[in-house]
Parts: sequence; C-alpha cells; structure tokens
Amino acid sequence: MSGVGSEWCRWRLLASTFIGLLVVALLSVSAQSSLKHEATTESKNDQADPNHVIKISSPKSRSSYKHIWPDIKFGWKIVVGAIIGFFGAACGSVGGDGGGGIFLPMLNLIVGFDAKSSIALSRCMITGVAASTFVYNLRQRHPTLDIPIIDYDLALLFQPMLVLGISIGVAFNVIFADWMITILLIVLLIVMSTKAFLKGVESWKKETITKREAARCLELNEEFKFEPESLSNDTTPEKTEEPRKSEVSIMQNIYWKELGLLVAVWAVVLALQIAKNYEVTCSVVYWVLNFLQIPVAGAVSAYEAIAL
Repeated sequence: MSGVGSEWCRWRLLASTFIGLLVVALLSVSAQSSLKHEATTESKNDQADPNHVIKISSPKSRSSYKHIWPDIKFGWKIVVGAIIGFFGAACGSVGGDGGGGIFLPMLNLIVGFDAKSSIALSRCMITGVAASTFVYNLRQRHPTLDIPIIDYDLALLFQPMLVLGISIGVAFNVIFADWMITILLIVLLIVMSTKAFLKGVESWKKETITKREAARCLELNEEFKFEPESLSNDTTPEKTEEPRKSEVSIMQNIYWKELGLLVAVWAVVLALQIAKNYEVTCSVVYWVLNFLQIPVAGAVSAYEAIAL
C-alpha cells in the first residue's frame, strides 16, 4: 500500500506541475497572439503609406522578421523583472541550470520582448551567471577527493559539442517562425521543469532516509560505546591525516592544458561565426565556414574521449 500511495503522490505532483506550467504556456501564447496582432496592425498601417514599396524593396533588410523591443522605462515591469532576474540567478546558480527557464518567461511575458529577442537576452544573462559561478569555483577543491571541484576533463569532453549545438540552434532560431519557437519553448520548459521538480522530490526523499539512518546509527553508537580502559593497552599511535584544503590558489587549481583547449575551441568557433557574416548568405564559402565548426568541435571531443 505504501508503494501505491507513493506512486499516486508522484503522479499527483506531476499533474499539478503540468497544470501550472500549462497555465503559463497559455499566458505565453496569449501574449504572443497580442504581439502578433499589434505587428499586423502596424503592417497594415505601413501598407497605407505611399513609401511602403520602397521600404520592402530595400536591400538593407535581410529578414522580414520584426523584433519587438519595448521602451525601457522605470516602472513596475522593470522592478518585477529585476526581482525575478535576481532570484532566478540565485536559484539558477544553486541548481546549476543557469536560470534560463526563469529569465526567458520574464523577458517575454513581463518586460515584453518578442520570443527571439528574449532567447538572445536570456543567453546573455545566463553567460553572466555562469561567469560569476566559474570565477567563484576556480579556487574551490572537491569535498572528498584531492582534485579541483571543476572537472576540466569532463568539460573538455562535452563543451566543444555544446558550442557546436549552440551554433546550430542560433541558425534554427533565425530560420524558424515565431510561433514555432514559442511552441518549442513551451514544450522544453514544461519537460525541464517537470523533470527538475520530480528530481528534487526524489533527492529530498533520499536525503530524508539518509538522515534517519544516520540518526539511528548515532543512537546505536551511543548505546554500545567502549570504555576508555579497554583501549589502555593499545599504545600504537593512530595515523592522522592532514585536513584537505577547501580553497587553494588559482594557479594550483587550474588544469591549464584543458582550459587552453577550451578557450581555443571557443575562439575558433567565434572566428568562423564572424567570418561567415561577411560572406554572401548561402554561398559556397558561407557553408564551408559553417561546416568547419563540426571537425573543430568533434576533433577536440574525440581527443579527450580517447585520452580519458
């Protein structure tokens, strides 16, 4: 019966989380519809303008997508957005996800940016959170092992492919329509939030069981502790281990080879991204520069996979 009850509780939590996120998704779709309606109204007004044909035929505009950037004025939207951004950064740093699931709805629903602009701005905010967390962890050591808390080998294995995936995602962000991006955001946020919530509940249950077992073992040790006289004949000195340092200098705590390879991959991908912007879109050189990112990222990840 306890197994059935815990399973029912899990499904109830899942359903409540899904319903809450569905409400947020409906609000997002509603906001997108209103923004679309405003954009359609503005386009109709532009069509009444005699210079409308000149605006459309202008070669300067490479895309017909219109980004919506609200007027940044001090008001309740900025105050609420700043508060949510502050707590999102704090919770994201603790949880390890960077807070993107909080920044994105805040920028889209509260501040009023369009979906594509909200994605770009949230990535900038996540970069700031990640940079501050990285700087803080540079001097930290592992709590149980004599290694840095940052696993540079694991970072070198995954980070190049992560950079490659970001490049592909940026390309799809330009290609996809606004409604497609909104649907993708809704699905991803629902799945990620649900999995994170269930993982948190599972971790809480495990920690509760561990605390109960530790308290029980402590009670047993207090009942059956040895008398001091029983150890009087043993004169062998015990070996004392030196306490591990929780913090060391940055120079001692960084694996410079792995960090150098990570920076090199990032610099090469950035150079390729900048170079392709100076080429004609969809030309041969444009696609060559795009596809060169694949061997660069794949080679570094393969090198680290073989070296492990």
